[in-house]
Amino acid sequence: MKRIGKVSVALLTALFAVMILMPMAKPAQASIENWMWLPPYVTEGTYVNGTTAKMKVAVKCPTYVGIDYWENIVVTAVSIVFYQWGDINKSLSTSTTIEKEKWSFLEVSFTTNTEEFTELMSHYFYIQVNFKINGSKPDRWLDYGSGFKVISQNQKDAMELEDKFQAYKNAYPAYYFYTVSGRVLASQAIAEAAIAENLWDTKDFAGAKSHYQTAVDLYEEAFDIDGDKGMTWQEAGVNATSKQADAAMLSAQALMNQAYGYILVGLGFVLIGVGAIVYGMKKPKAAQA
Repeated sequence: MKRIGKVSVALLTALFAVMILMPMAKPAQASIENWMWLPPYVTEGTYVNGTTAKMKVAVKCPTYVGIDYWENIVVTAVSIVFYQWGDINKSLSTSTTIEKEKWSFLEVSFTTNTEEFTELMSHYFYIQVNFKINGSKPDRWLDYGSGFKVISQNQKDAMELEDKFQAYKNAYPAYYFYTVSGRVLASQAIAEAAIAENLWDTKDFAGAKSHYQTAVDLYEEAFDIDGDKGMTWQEAGVNATSKQADAAMLSAQALMNQAYGYILVGLGFVLIGVGAIVYGMKKPKAAQA
């Protein structure tokens, strides 16, 4: 029987100690459990200049970190720090006690301003929660995010008009119109939208808004000429969906008819085969010499 060396004994002892201490070294549960932007926004995280941006932050007090058991934490501040153009700090001062394994939802709000947040880009930020452990030891938690935007009213209006134009165009391309005038107006609308798109790319949102408005007006004039007066862009979208459904139904019907054709051809071959068999059975045999 081989003897266990001193080094092996030391390694086994260390491994045993690690196995015992592992449960005590449980890492902290996520302290900033979640966060989300709140309405009113254009899309999540995108606000119009001058409106109120709101973020709700979910904070949880873990049971323990390492071997340090926590009875509670006292949150003293929650901050959103935008750090691309120097620190822009939007903070909530508070004194919120959270017991172990309990949650609290804290809300930070501020008025958006394009002088602070340029409308030409999205912004990176981190969320900082300052707190005291068991009411004494100060600490903080961080979480990172991106995609915050502040846009002008012109940019918002241009976005909405572009959506409206696209709904018209997708539902009724220029060649759908019966009258020559309707087709010409729809074609002019498409040209106006192309100009608007170029202006959007150069960040001229007021110009883009103007040309998208012209594109929408031209399409609506084309509808009037073709007898679809009063049609809204929502109805146009419904019509487009209906046309797609009709096309899908026709395609399915064609496949079904094709399948029926194959079946009839197959039955035809079967009947020919049966006829041949019956004929062979009934055919008189030649007389033997």
